Amino acid sequence: MKNKLIIFVITISLLLSIPTVIIANGERLSVQVENIVLDRQGDNIITVMDMIGLKNVSNDDIISNSSNPEIKFQVPNNAQQIAVNIHGAEEMDFEKIDENVVIYQQLPPERSMEFSISYFLEIDSDNLDISIMREYPVNLFNVYVPVNSGLSIQSSQLVESGVMNINQRSFNYYSFANLQANDLMEIQIQVNEDKQITTSNNRVNQGYDGFHNPGHIRFWESSPLSNFNPHLVTFVFVVLIVFAIVYYFYRWRIDEQKNAKQSSQEDDVFIRLYKEESLLKKKLAEIQLALDDGEINEEEYIKRRDIYKKKLINVKLKIKEFTE
Repeated sequence: MKNKLIIFVITISLLLSIPTVIIANGERLSVQVENIVLDRQGDNIITVMDMIGLKNVSNDDIISNSSNPEIKFQVPNNAQQIAVNIHGAEEMDFEKIDENVVIYQQLPPERSMEFSISYFLEIDSDNLDISIMREYPVNLFNVYVPVNSGLSIQSSQLVESGVMNINQRSFNYYSFANLQANDLMEIQIQVNEDKQITTSNNRVNQGYDGFHNPGHIRFWESSPLSNFNPHLVTFVFVVLIVFAIVYYFYRWRIDEQKNAKQSSQEDDVFIRLYKEESLLKKKLAEIQLALDDGEINEEEYIKRRDIYKKKLINVKLKIKEFTE
């Protein structure tokens, strides 16, 4: 799209030196310049970018809407994925009525606006005939075809004007001056399979396969990441998201294992303390029986009892820490 906008600006500047056609009575609009850029994508897809400079040559406001479709441009019957943009990226409101794209816009007197109509054409043979009729006079009508794109055009009206280099890409361009209102422009697009097909640096015109939404492509082209391959950036984002998810579950698993191990160790300590408590109580009972049976004297009993009780108190305190 950026390449095509450059073409549009260059042509507009050329118009400063071109006289305006005579406007017939009753005509309120005039096309200052119309640039059609054709390109081939794949075997059966042709991209069309129709860039138009339109001027209100009347003394009244022109308000175009569904009930009063004053600003309308014919497109081929088989046009697909139609989009209308102003200033290169901002989408305009429009409606396709029969073969016309009706643009909803207000245009003050003696004011101009530049916009583009983009769409795709399917071609299932070596030739595709299109007819273009404008309800307004066109000062300068240009058609651009990339060199070595595998496309060429034939028209009894258009004059081949040579090759133009735009942003490191070469275009064959054809022109026609002073196309009168309601005159028919006949163009035959020819596909040459023997010519090498080259692709543009502009991803708006690359690899269209009926899957990628043109609006998404234009949004990408206007983003700060437009210099990068969108599929690569998408892949990197997906990898980062997947990595974050995997890492989260990995850390969760590690923490779970750590907590389980810690819980198991605490259970082992609690069981050991519980057994130690039972053993100390058993020892106290045994020395009591030994004292009663006369197996130990009073002094020995008191000595052993104090030792066992001290240990038992320490064990009970540790068990209390686990249960609190």
